[in-house]
Amino acid sequence: MKEIIREAVDQALTEMQLPEKPDYVIEKPKDPSHGDLAVNAAFLLARVLRKRPSLIAEDIAGRLKFGNDFVDKVEVAPSGFINFHISPRWSIGQLT
Repeated sequence: MKEIIREAVDQALTEMQLPEKPDYVIEKPKDPSHGDLAVNAAFLLARVLRKRPSLIAEDIAGRLKFGNDFVDKVEVAPSGFINFHISPRWSIGQLT
């Protein structure tokens, strides 16, 4: 799943025509209510773009495209994290 999210985030960052892509991480949030995985790319871009991380995260999230129903929901936290809620159907499919 991390590979699918990385591909989507990389594509969104490419569309933003940045001078260079940040070396972001995809990690499990400490609070499970925030989703299954989170990306910190907006924090890394805040200084370069001179914008609040939450505004950058909204821009990135608005550009995300997923080919299938892997992700149920994408949320931008006020702090700037982009949180991903993985589809239960995808998770169940991984068990079979």
